[in-house]
Amino acid sequence: MLKRLPVVALAALAAISSAMAQEYPTKPVRVLVGYAAGSGTDFLARAVSDGLRKELGQPFVVENRPGAGGSLAAEQLAKSPGDGYTLAVTGGASFVINVFINPKPLYDTLRDFTPITRLVLNDAVLFVNKDVPVKNLPELIELIRKSPGKYTLGSSGGGTQTRLGVEELKRITGIQVADIFYPAGDAKGAMDVMGGFVQAYMAALVSVAGPLKSGQIKPIAAMGSQRFADFPDVPTAMESGFPNFTVQTWLGMMGPANMRKDVVDKLNRSARVAMAEPQLVRTLSSQGSNIATNSPEDFAQVIRNDLKKYGDMVPSLGLSQ
Repeated sequence: MLKRLPVVALAALAAISSAMAQEYPTKPVRVLVGYAAGSGTDFLARAVSDGLRKELGQPFVVENRPGAGGSLAAEQLAKSPGDGYTLAVTGGASFVINVFINPKPLYDTLRDFTPITRLVLNDAVLFVNKDVPVKNLPELIELIRKSPGKYTLGSSGGGTQTRLGVEELKRITGIQVADIFYPAGDAKGAMDVMGGFVQAYMAALVSVAGPLKSGQIKPIAAMGSQRFADFPDVPTAMESGFPNFTVQTWLGMMGPANMRKDVVDKLNRSARVAMAEPQLVRTLSSQGSNIATNSPEDFAQVIRNDLKKYGDMVPSLGLSQ
């Protein structure tokens, strides 16, 4: 009888864990967003949160914590209990790039978080003020070369993939252009391009699709491997003479460390259902955003791969926060 007690105890614990997973969530869940309201990340977070509400029967409440390229939200997530009631939807930059830029990282990506699922892959776009007299990337490079130091090139800054894209463009072309950073998000950057305060800008298309479609700003290069469906006349950077030069970002859902696997799996399944909603798929696709959900284990591998990639790249570019 005594030898069977551990088995009975394990069975009881398994039953309790299963019951708790079935009950989760029993109260509203916070969803932190590392960028400002109105940003592409905010739109995605609200869409998936609404889907999770429908799937799981509790409100998933978005809280915007913009700043430092998403790192402020990531820091808050790292300090939250791993009970599944604080999550985050934010960009990969927060977890795989900023940790190499900040001389005193606020968190350890592999230790302090629980990957739940990648949500989307976003292709970036390079755009200019509508009065800048260029139609494509080579023309912009030539214009900048003729007047070094006159023009500005913006991005969300910090350790974002678009900032790295700007730095890589400068490196491979040798252009002299001032960097302007918008760590709270791309909406303000797009407004400054419209106003002529910044001449060119690189952002995920999903963040600036509205003003691009309205003609307030002018796209000159798709930074993914193919042209955008809504802007078929805009060539890719690769088509424009820059082979193998792409800029792509991912957005995903993360939790704090020490989340129970059954809760993680439940969130993963529900998020994948939410992201498969046909209208959401069509909307995101039109904005250059491709559904890319995966398992928690596969998402963790993506993060490990990116840590290796950017751990090699960031020091070579000499970036600082």
